Amino acid sequence: MTVKPIPDGYHTVTPWIISRDTAGLIDYLKEAFDAEEIARVVGDDGRIGHAEVRIGDSIVMPFDAPPHWPPTPAFLRLYVEDADAAHRRAVAVGGTSVTEVTHLFFGDRVGRVRDPLGNLRGGAGCRGLPRGTGPPRHPSGVLRQGPRSARA
Repeated sequence: MTVKPIPDGYHTVTPWIISRDTAGLIDYLKEAFDAEEIARVVGDDGRIGHAEVRIGDSIVMPFDAPPHWPPTPAFLRLYVEDADAAHRRAVAVGGTSVTEVTHLFFGDRVGRVRDPLGNLRGGAGCRGLPRGTGPPRHPSGVLRQGPRSARA
């Protein structure tokens, strides 16, 4: 029997979000980004040892950090239909706007929101430039130059 290296419904990269309040984070992701909770494993100590949440077609795996771990904020890039609406909604349910939605030189509309737990979410809308009209690329496919964007 052949085992698939990537389970159905997952992608090559599946991020973990290490949190101090995973239950609160999951609630925020549901409200802000229509996340669907798939699984939650709670230990005897009440901490969430593993959870899975689907946002769009991607799964993220949040869990509660052990008390002795340092803070580990996450930065996720979310591709959405309407970056402006997603940004407004994320702020309305408890996020803080870090950068307002703007067009980037390669065609994405991006705004950044810090969730109530300190993680950054970069919501990107539909591409605004037709294919082939974006920035010059190195033959390897890597952008030759990029914008300096807000760091938080």
